[in-house]
Amino acid sequence: MATIRDVATRSGVSTATVSYVLNNGPRTVRPRTQARVLAAMRELNYHPSAMARGLNHKRVNSIGVVTLHSVQSPLENPYYRPVLSGIVDAATRLRQSVNLFNGNVWESESSDFPVFCDGRCDGLLIFLPYVGNTLIPALKNQTAPFVIIGEGGTDPTVSSIDIDNVAVAREIVGHLIGFGHRRIAHFQGADYLLSSADRRLGYTEALAAAGIPFDPALVLTGDYETPSGYDLARTLFETAGEKPTAIFAANDRMAVGAIKALRELGLDVPRDVSVAGIDCSSHPDIPGTRLTSGDQHLMQLGETAVTMVMELINSAEPRIIKTLQPYDIVPGDTVGPPLIRA
Repeated sequence: MATIRDVATRSGVSTATVSYVLNNGPRTVRPRTQARVLAAMRELNYHPSAMARGLNHKRVNSIGVVTLHSVQSPLENPYYRPVLSGIVDAATRLRQSVNLFNGNVWESESSDFPVFCDGRCDGLLIFLPYVGNTLIPALKNQTAPFVIIGEGGTDPTVSSIDIDNVAVAREIVGHLIGFGHRRIAHFQGADYLLSSADRRLGYTEALAAAGIPFDPALVLTGDYETPSGYDLARTLFETAGEKPTAIFAANDRMAVGAIKALRELGLDVPRDVSVAGIDCSSHPDIPGTRLTSGDQHLMQLGETAVTMVMELINSAEPRIIKTLQPYDIVPGDTVGPPLIRA
């Protein structure tokens, strides 16, 4: 990582002059010299560390939590809330503060580095990085260690914690098949998250293992949010053709949306249609209903993520940690046998 001395050498000035440019004083720097210093900073990808300057590069005992796309009210979100709760609990026990960086779309992630990579955090927890983001490759060139939460991916050079999305989906669909369902729809999650493809793969593997032909007409893509599950269910059950007897939604929010739509259409869950999801989060929109789901143990996921990033912070040498979070299949009252067995 470039230092202020590197910038001074590149631009042919003293480190004091670079400091004057960064701090807009106390001495005035000629425009031509200032332009040369700023150009050197861009070329070297140098970002000033305000916290590190003030603390002489000592630990600040703070963990940054970063969302790579705008999340409305993350403290109320049924996925983010328990994970964040686990993060805060674990950080408190370890005497670490937590900085939440949320609200930006991060369209140009590298331009936002100073927000959370300027020395105010010893390490970072990155929530759900989307496919093709530019932040994760760029973070590898920074000094702060980081752990990805919820999207393990295939990159062996980054630390991450996630569940085995293929396995949990395969087991959920196997659970539906065990009740006698053979025509099972899948409401896929957002295309920009790797977990969506993994959960679809688990769905297809379960069908293949049971000798059930794959029907692409039964796979509809949503975005992991409740309204998309609602819209997909209405689309599927309001059009002509043979209907599924069960729905495997890529997460609980989509499953909740599907249940709301099915009930509006006069269908009973699970008598007419069984529904299952993944997350095992709370569902105030369907009071009194226990959704069959794959429990990711979200609070524990957050706690483990903190333990991982602290290991990286305290490590004398750079290292990579990859963790698969344990999960459980939790039966509820939204899955039952089909009215007519195949």
